Amino acid sequence: LKPNILVWMAAWWAAGFIDPFYSMGLDWATLTITRTTEIIRRSLAGQPCAPAMEKHNARFAQGFDRWLRGIYIDKYYYLGDSELLEIAVRLEVPMYYFGVVSPAYMMGPKGLDLPFAPAAGTPFFHMTKFVNARLVGLAKTRLAAGTWGRRNAGRRVLLGGFKLGPSTIPWVPGALARLLALEIGSIPDRIRARRNAKNLPP
Repeated sequence: LKPNILVWMAAWWAAGFIDPFYSMGLDWATLTITRTTEIIRRSLAGQPCAPAMEKHNARFAQGFDRWLRGIYIDKYYYLGDSELLEIAVRLEVPMYYFGVVSPAYMMGPKGLDLPFAPAAGTPFFHMTKFVNARLVGLAKTRLAAGTWGRRNAGRRVLLGGFKLGPSTIPWVPGALARLLALEIGSIPDRIRARRNAKNLPP
């Protein structure tokens, strides 16, 4: 491939961006452009780079898909409900900082793998996907029951600064406990949602 084509491809690979909610775009661009630059250098040096390109493309696709499904699919159902969104933030920030960002900064080039792509990222993906799905379910129930955002007024959620490493991991048990409590406490909402559904015109 010609150098100008490779540069264009590098820019394209680094353009993967899903959602600005967590401001992850620069991290994604950095992780992808670094690997792409390595492939460009190999190509310009006359070295075979087809296997590296194939691996890079596969990891990019897997990482993009997992990040989208694990964190962002249907998130706007509960984005304005402070109780539900707090649980998501308390879980997703540790998963992201500990499972994605920290290895890149602490291990250097060896840790520059795409988010959620390697086998080590699989538990983080499944955890975030599960919690996101449950929060979406609770949000839909609250919308149908007319209780969505019921504790928004006067509520402030203050979290400590986000640091690399395991400093935010203690947030995870608390987030899961809050989720369990809301699941149990949602029984009246579920009953109300079913009644509302029956009263809707056909």
